[in-house]
Amino acid sequence: AMDSARTAIRLGAEEVYVVYRRAREQMPAQDIEVKEAEEEGVKFHLLASPVQIEGNGKVEKIKCQKMALGEPDASGRRRPEPIPGEFVTLEVDTVIAAIGQEMEVKGIQDNVAISKYKTIQADDQTFTTNIPGVFAGGDCAAGPGIAIEAIAAGKRAAEVINGFLNNGKVEHFKVNYCLVKDDVTEKDFADEEKAPKAKMPVIPPEVRVTNFKEIEQGLDGETLTKDAQRCLQCGCLDSFECKLRKYATRYNVKPERIIGEKHKLDVIEHPFILRDPSKCILCGLCVRTCSEIIGVDALGLVNRGFDAIVSPSLDLPLEETSCVACGQCVAVCPTGALYENMPVDKAAAWEMKKTLSTCGYCGVGCSIQVETMGDKVCRVLPADGPVNEGILCKNGRFGFDYNNSKERLEKPLIKEEGSFKEVTWDDALLTVAKKAKSLKARFGGDSIAVFTSPAYTNEELYLIQKFARATLGTNNINSLGKHSASLLPITGFDASTSNYDEIAVADFLLVVGADFNDYPIAALKIKKSAQKGSQLFVINNEESKLEPYCTKYYQTPVNAKADFLAAFAASALEKGLVNEESAKNNIGNFEGFKSLLQSKKVEEWLNGSNIAAENVSEIVDAYAKAKSPL
Repeated sequence: AMDSARTAIRLGAEEVYVVYRRAREQMPAQDIEVKEAEEEGVKFHLLASPVQIEGNGKVEKIKCQKMALGEPDASGRRRPEPIPGEFVTLEVDTVIAAIGQEMEVKGIQDNVAISKYKTIQADDQTFTTNIPGVFAGGDCAAGPGIAIEAIAAGKRAAEVINGFLNNGKVEHFKVNYCLVKDDVTEKDFADEEKAPKAKMPVIPPEVRVTNFKEIEQGLDGETLTKDAQRCLQCGCLDSFECKLRKYATRYNVKPERIIGEKHKLDVIEHPFILRDPSKCILCGLCVRTCSEIIGVDALGLVNRGFDAIVSPSLDLPLEETSCVACGQCVAVCPTGALYENMPVDKAAAWEMKKTLSTCGYCGVGCSIQVETMGDKVCRVLPADGPVNEGILCKNGRFGFDYNNSKERLEKPLIKEEGSFKEVTWDDALLTVAKKAKSLKARFGGDSIAVFTSPAYTNEELYLIQKFARATLGTNNINSLGKHSASLLPITGFDASTSNYDEIAVADFLLVVGADFNDYPIAALKIKKSAQKGSQLFVINNEESKLEPYCTKYYQTPVNAKADFLAAFAASALEKGLVNEESAKNNIGNFEGFKSLLQSKKVEEWLNGSNIAAENVSEIVDAYAKAKSPL
């Protein structure tokens, strides 16, 4: 009716009426369409029902019965009832009966089954008709509706047809299960700022009635962004990954059969984790993972029966418990009860781009999955890599905010006359090349040093060192990482010759100056090995979270770790346990190393370390007896 009336105006009709038997608020037309029709000159005769068309060989008048609203009918709208004896007559020369639509069945009705409503008879789940291999959906099967319903039917039918063409089977299309909250009130959003909807700019009525061009002009970027911020919530953030929803869809659950009382609990925020107790199904996976895998016991099941709930220790805020913020509880949660607190103003269940990568926070080399929307990193998940096996520490899991920092440099800068100015990448690279070439020509390659961020991936660091050595001719390269103060002065190098796989098969582990907080993933491997029965000796200058799993634990002063290692090597030499031929291959100046160690007694190396010589001797003996010491 709205389309017909507004089209008639554009085609030159002097007066256009819309006659409707109910009140305006009951019209099955969008309010904006009614409003714009009025602006364009359409006149509305409401609570009037056409009963007779009058004329002599052509339409001249239309007689309408005046109506009043009675009780609601089956549709929920108040039923229009005629007012006896009251009529209104309108002078017209054309009548358009915009009272519904039906399908044109000519040409198909002899083959495809048609219903009494002149629609194709098709199954609403499989879209199959009475002819094998012929499917139907949308308005032609369901009857008149809105366009998006037909589009949705097309998408669902396509999945069914695809299965039919691939394997010859017709399977029901399953609509993802959705839970609708019907108990939400204005009070639930009392803290939200109320803001009016952005008004769509349109062409003035006097202009738009002269043509059929699109009348809405669209919102500018600033207005659109501001209007989007009015969104209160986009439903469950875990809707794409929720296992409960997946199984509810698969098995076509009907929870309304047993609906009853339920808790209404608030979402609790942590800097990295959102907890929504109302979505918790009390599976206990988060509690067991926290306790048995991470060894923290930050979460527990409290209360019993209907009042049971997962809560932090002593009902404290999660950040005030022993929680190490590894996010593993979020990773194992099968519903949206635990979710990442994403660094965005309005989080939603986006389908994000997923990229496999390697964590650059430390040298452990954990595999990660980076999920992004556009150029914004929204979350980082643990990937099942050979090192971390699907687990991450808090740094790798949540420490990516620097990627989204507004202060991050996005364009190259060149300093000119004491201040920086933005330039193109080509200009920046050309400047670096010219100056590096000049320095190399004047002073040689050793006059140049290359510093890099330790957060780069191994692949990026490889390219940087190749550039430094091959192009600049310098070996002066530093990744600004933290270097061990223990191995370097004793053996001349600061990297381990072992790999993480060896931890699992070791029967003796000696951990010096490292703890959970430093390298949580490596520490978990050590803990797991100790739980399997390997001996674990820990020497550290502070309380260690590895202590509960230790065979022996020794606490030393801050700078005593190198002294312990020297005493350990001296004791091994003293006991004749060192294979000197092998040691010469591993330590460049072995004789100097041996001479240094023998210049003091074991007790002297240990002076001020809080460790006795007999303790060192015990550790050396245990190391020597082990089949796979590490």
